[in-house]
Amino acid sequence: MPGPIDARGTEDPHPFPGALAGRRAVVMGLGRFGGGEAVARHLRRRGADVLVTDLRPAEELERSIAGLTEAGVTFRLGEHEMEDFTAADLVVVNPAVPHPWDNPFLLEARAGGARLLTEIRLAIGDHPAERVIGITGSAGKSTTAAMVQHALLRIRPDLRSRLGGNIGGSLLDDPPADDSTLVLELSSFMLHWIAGDAGEPEDRFTPGVALVTNIAPNHLDWHRSLEHYAASKQAILTGSPACPAPRPVDASTGRGA
Repeated sequence: MPGPIDARGTEDPHPFPGALAGRRAVVMGLGRFGGGEAVARHLRRRGADVLVTDLRPAEELERSIAGLTEAGVTFRLGEHEMEDFTAADLVVVNPAVPHPWDNPFLLEARAGGARLLTEIRLAIGDHPAERVIGITGSAGKSTTAAMVQHALLRIRPDLRSRLGGNIGGSLLDDPPADDSTLVLELSSFMLHWIAGDAGEPEDRFTPGVALVTNIAPNHLDWHRSLEHYAASKQAILTGSPACPAPRPVDASTGRGA
C-alpha cells in the first residue's frame, strides 16, 4: 500500500505518528479485546522498542505474552513503574484507563515530553477524514455501526468499507487501504482522546461524517460528571486538523444535518 502524501506532494516515508525506529514506546494496558496486543505488534513492526505494562499479573496474560515475547516486546506486569513513563517517547494508553487527566503516570509521561496516543488513533493514522464515518451514543451505536457497514457492503461495495473502533478486531492488524471507507463505533473514552482535550491538538481527529445516536448518563465513574461524558460524545462533531467541519447526521432521519 502506498504511504500518505506529504505537503510537498511526495510520499511520506514515516506515516502517522512519524518515525518510530528506536523510539521508546510504552503500551499502558493490554485490554481485553486484543487492542493492546495489536498496538504492540504494530509498534514493533515500525521499529520501536516496546514495553507493555499492565496491572494484571502474568498468569492472567499468558496467551498474550507468548506471541508478543517472540516479537521482541518486553513486559512490566502486576504494577506500573514511574520510570517507564518518564523515559518514554510515546505512550499508547488503553482508553479504559479512568480519568486519565489526573493519572500520575500519564501526567509524568507528558511532563517528560512523551506523546500520548491510543490504539484507535494509530489505526486511523493518516486516513482521509472524508472517508471516515464515526458513530457514537449511549445506546445503539454498535447496532447502527453494523447496519451502516452492512448497507455499504450491499449498496456501495466500491467504497470498500471496513468496520472498526469499539467493535470487531483492531484495524492495526489488517490496515485498510487509503481509498477504503472506515465505519467506526467510537466510545466516549475513545473520543475523549482522539477528539476531546486529552491528546495534543495536532493529534486530534474527527470523522468527515459523524452521528450521535443519543446521550444519557453512562460511565460516570470514568468521566466523573455527566457534563464531561456528554462533552466527550459531542466532541465527534467538532472540527479538528483532519476535518475542520464534520458533517453531522440526524439520528432520527439518517440524513445529513
